[in-house]
Amino acid sequence: VVTMFSEALRKLDENTVNYMIDELKKERDEAITALSEKDAALSEKDAEIAALKTQLASLNK
Repeated sequence: VVTMFSEALRKLDENTVNYMIDELKKERDEAITALSEKDAALSEKDAEIAALKTQLASLNK
């Protein structure tokens, strides 16, 4: 009985570890996606700033 109980606990521990790993991978993937979206937004802002600088330079001439 003790052996069966020990085996059941071992499997539960293994499943818990696998679940935790999967959750951490999911969080990592979500963080990467969020960073990619922020990078894209920053690139758009940089392009907008460059266009405004060009426009300002044209107005100053």
